Amino acid sequence: MIGAYLLVSTASVLNRDPLVALLLAAVFGLVMGIVVYGALMRWLTGEAVLAAVLITIALGILLRGLSILIWTSQQFYPAAMFGWKNPSVHLLPGVQISAASLAIVVLTVVVYVGLFVFLQFTHWGIRMRAAGQNPLLAEQRGIRLHAVYCLCVGAFDLHGVARRYAAVA
Repeated sequence: MIGAYLLVSTASVLNRDPLVALLLAAVFGLVMGIVVYGALMRWLTGEAVLAAVLITIALGILLRGLSILIWTSQQFYPAAMFGWKNPSVHLLPGVQISAASLAIVVLTVVVYVGLFVFLQFTHWGIRMRAAGQNPLLAEQRGIRLHAVYCLCVGAFDLHGVARRYAAVA
């Protein structure tokens, strides 16, 4: 949600240049995820899972309230801000889908394939899987849990920006 509002803000400030707006919103979302991890979530490492769940729910409620205060509850359409249209795409005879919906499907497949490749074949992906399965053993084997968790929170915010960008395109 914050990533989408950051996209609207950067798009309105940058004369509606979509690529620069998306890049800045992604960077701001990544920084926000790292700050949230450093300020809140880092201290919950090793605590009960319920504590982390309650903190993230409270943070979500706080962010929703702040977003209404900052951006109002009005709906924004970044695609309209960029002057993009949403034409129908004919897939088969009698079957059509909007271009935005098709973009969401394609982006979802690309993100999931990329996530699978990342988690299966990269060092950081293997570290993330190890930290998720057994944090104590992973830390004993030299994996820095805070670095892995920080990357997870930041990547989640970055994914949120991309997903919302595709949803409104």
